[in-house]
Amino acid sequence: MKKILRYDFGIARLEVQGLPDTSLGHSINEIGIILSWRLNLIGFPELEGKKEHLETFLRTVLEYSRNYISGVRTVVGSPSSLIYITPTKNRHQFSLRSSKEGVKPLIIYLDDAELIDLTKCFDQLKADQNILIDWDLPLDQPLKRSDLGLNKKALKGFFFPVLGCFTLFLSSIMLLNIPIEDSEQKVITTQEKSLKQKQ
Repeated sequence: MKKILRYDFGIARLEVQGLPDTSLGHSINEIGIILSWRLNLIGFPELEGKKEHLETFLRTVLEYSRNYISGVRTVVGSPSSLIYITPTKNRHQFSLRSSKEGVKPLIIYLDDAELIDLTKCFDQLKADQNILIDWDLPLDQPLKRSDLGLNKKALKGFFFPVLGCFTLFLSSIMLLNIPIEDSEQKVITTQEKSLKQKQ
């Protein structure tokens, strides 16, 4: 009756083992009860745990990736939680705390490409219709405009072009206000004076 489903993307491979919940009428190809899971990231130790660990991992990674893609570099989780993700200069620090006593937290660092692979792998799990789990995940809400780092970068990028256009506009206005007739008359008078001097 056990069912094993695998999800692969890039360096990430997630394996979920579970059972159909026959009380809810699940078929043998569906999983309604998760018994265990394993996550392999190439170059890193294998991770495993129970359903609640996977749910926390899934929620934290998806929230962090969503913020990061939107330009918001923020910490997700807390040092006391199972998963704690912190953005560093060029990578992303994952602090994974075991539920067993006496086990030190595992620290791993992922670059942007590896974070994308892990996120895509979790997206496959979340979208799989054979996984009939009511995940305790928050609904996706639009990020606040004030929190979007992309807007701040866009404002900085537009500042100097707008300043240049404004300066050009003021210069054009000033040049248009210079009386052309007076300057032409000055040229004529200077020419007349030079002719008189020659005579």
